[in-house]
Amino acid sequence: MAGLTFSDNRNGTGGVFQITGSSGSSNTLWVSQFHGSNSSRTFAAVASRTSDGPISWPGGIGCYIAHVASLSGTQLSLSSPIGFRITNGSLSLYEQVLIAVREHVLSLALPLVTNDPSKHVICKMGAKLQELLRQSSDCVYYIPTAESYSGSDNAYVSVALPVNVIFYTRTGSSLREGLSELLIAREDANLSFAASPLADLPQIHSVECKPGVVTDPGQWAIGYDVSVLQFIAYSEQIDGIL
Repeated sequence: MAGLTFSDNRNGTGGVFQITGSSGSSNTLWVSQFHGSNSSRTFAAVASRTSDGPISWPGGIGCYIAHVASLSGTQLSLSSPIGFRITNGSLSLYEQVLIAVREHVLSLALPLVTNDPSKHVICKMGAKLQELLRQSSDCVYYIPTAESYSGSDNAYVSVALPVNVIFYTRTGSSLREGLSELLIAREDANLSFAASPLADLPQIHSVECKPGVVTDPGQWAIGYDVSVLQFIAYSEQIDGIL
């Protein structure tokens, strides 16, 4: 059975897969975004080659899952799937945190929360937020607020990078409609970040969840559940003059 590994270019341009152990087979590489459940993922054939060797793939920033299908004569075998992330090391740590939080929330397939990546938007607070809300009945926004720095010695400084996650879902103005799913989604998100604090960003050593409004009264009155969570990613950086 063929083996598959992936090496990230770390500049947002994709990376290189390496196929091993295929013994001259005809190999087809299948890739899907990682978010969602197994039943909701859609794999696409992105490249092929004969026998072992590299395959370059220009994927975008995000989390993915892949496997290789090897055909030898009439015998078809599938490699074990691998999960991997495409990153961009030229981005600021804050922007990398925003991207990682978005991908993490997508991967959870939360109840009452859309799994459409185009409706999970990283943005800044302002008029654009209301424009996006009017264009969609279900969406999630990821908004940076203000980083903070503190330190107890001259060697390192602690950096706090907060991300507001705002869930918009049209459920009607019933007092109970969607409440159970909304509360479960909040609990799942909180517990998942506590258990796995952005493992693909080694600079982040912990993620703290801050409570936010469960349902905004003003938006609820017009038929929306607007729920807010805040996640604060913590990092340590070397202090001093650059």
